[in-house]
Amino acid sequence: GLADRFGATCRPLSPEMGVFDIVFANLIAQVILDMAAPLASATARGGSLILSGILTCHKEEVKAAFINLGMTLTDTRRDDSWVTMRFAG
Repeated sequence: GLADRFGATCRPLSPEMGVFDIVFANLIAQVILDMAAPLASATARGGSLILSGILTCHKEEVKAAFINLGMTLTDTRRDDSWVTMRFAG
């Protein structure tokens, strides 16, 4: 029942796409870091950016990158050697 409210794309992020209440990125840490600014920009003020696919050893590096972009870490989940982080825009 979400088809009219949900969209997914493999297209590169661009400002023309707008901003979104929830942005998901399930990518390895290096790709997330390379896309940090566009991911943060695509997240609406008060929205959530959920990042997964991050190995535990890269957690602090990813966290620092998004905090430096003005985002706030609101939740972290760990499953074995993988981490998911949620940031507020």
